[in-house]
Formats: sequence, structure tokens, C-alpha cells
Amino acid sequence: MPRWLLLLLTCYAATAMADDSLYKCRTDDGAVSYQSAPCAMNQRTEWHRAVERDEPLSASELAERRRQLEADADFLARLAGRGRHPRSSPPRRATRPSIDRCAAAQAQRTAKLEAVGLARNFALLRRLDAAVAKACRR
Repeated sequence: MPRWLLLLLTCYAATAMADDSLYKCRTDDGAVSYQSAPCAMNQRTEWHRAVERDEPLSASELAERRRQLEADADFLARLAGRGRHPRSSPPRRATRPSIDRCAAAQAQRTAKLEAVGLARNFALLRRLDAAVAKACRR
């Protein structure tokens, strides 16, 4: 057999062996395996998927991806230092008049309780607490 024919057959066999597929195989006892080779005789093929290989990245593309990942890591570290999650919405801030109303209701409650002293009852406490809750609601 000529050498070039042997070389051609060897190259063909190598490409045939490089199967870009993924197999999910299951044995009779239920063990599952994922492999690039077809399932053995004692295994059942659950599914078979063709896999596309990505083209290798150039050195400049790798460097750019590394820079982007480092920038993302720095951004996340800065957000973590602030105690905020990057996807969380900013905290709601109360407007100034509602803060003033809330503080006034709390001060009024405290003054009334000091004036009544130990003669306070449940109905009074409930009424004062309701007024504070209404004033402090956002």
C-alpha cells in the first residue's frame, strides 16, 4: 500500500474519531454518564447532541476579555463595599415633609405619655401609636 494512501486513511480515521457529540447514557441500575463517545452495549442512550466548537480566541481577544473581567470584578467589589447589590434598586428616600410629620407625631406621642404618666391605658396607647404610624408611613 502506498504511503500517501496510508497517511490519508490515518487522517480520515483521526477526524472520524474527533466526534463533536455529547451522549447521555444510562445503565440498567440507573447510573447516568455523559460522554463524548457513543454509549456502550450495556447502556441505553438517553439523548445525543451535536456540539459546536468555538474558534480559539486570539491573544488580543483574550487580553480584552481579561481586562473586562477585571473591570467587572472591581465594580462589584466597590458595590460590595457600599453594602449594595449591583442589581438592587436604590434605597427609597422619604421626602422632607414626611420626615417632619413623622418626627412631630413621635414628639407629640412622647409629650402626651409624659403628661399622662402612669394613668395611661390601652386605648390611649393604641390611638397614639396609630397616629405615629399614619404620619410615618411612606
